[in-house]
Amino acid sequence: MFQNIDDYIKLPREKRREHLDLNEECIMIGGSTSVQYKGLLAHFLKTTIPHGFKNKVYLCHACNKHGCSNPKHLYWGTPRDNHIDQVESGTWMNLNTRTRAKYGDEKFNELRSKSSSSGGKRGGGQNKLSVEQLKEWENAISSIDVEVFGWVQTLAKKMNRSHTQVRRIVKKYFPQIQTFQRAQRESNSPLYSDSVLL
Repeated sequence: MFQNIDDYIKLPREKRREHLDLNEECIMIGGSTSVQYKGLLAHFLKTTIPHGFKNKVYLCHACNKHGCSNPKHLYWGTPRDNHIDQVESGTWMNLNTRTRAKYGDEKFNELRSKSSSSGGKRGGGQNKLSVEQLKEWENAISSIDVEVFGWVQTLAKKMNRSHTQVRRIVKKYFPQIQTFQRAQRESNSPLYSDSVLL
């Protein structure tokens, strides 16, 4: 009888690694770890095979050789188990180290400089306006009717920005703008009378 992998993966790490015997030689027969080795391990441990990313069950190599198909070197693990294996074997690298190894020092420094100059997560620095840009925005806003539904889309097209950037810039630099809400226009409901849509 085969055990459901979703139940099996809930066992403690030590229990899921009981069958390992790293004194045995690696078996390098080739093939894909994502297909053949999963079937091999499932048969060896009498479990079902994990499908998809949803259940987050990994085929882990305790020997750290991804071409190894010895079932006594393989076990079902979680992303955390995989990380622990990498740390213990010394193969784990943080993002900076991986990027530097992949691109080299010069390209790494260029990428890092470009990333830091973008102004952070919120808009990639694009929500900061210079004096000239502020004038452009004032002219663009004065040329449209912000009392009409769809003004954000119109302004976004005019300024070549996303709707989110438009809302953030208007909220930051033009807080006095009271906008028109579609629901108020359609229903004339007093519930929307104090609402502001940015």
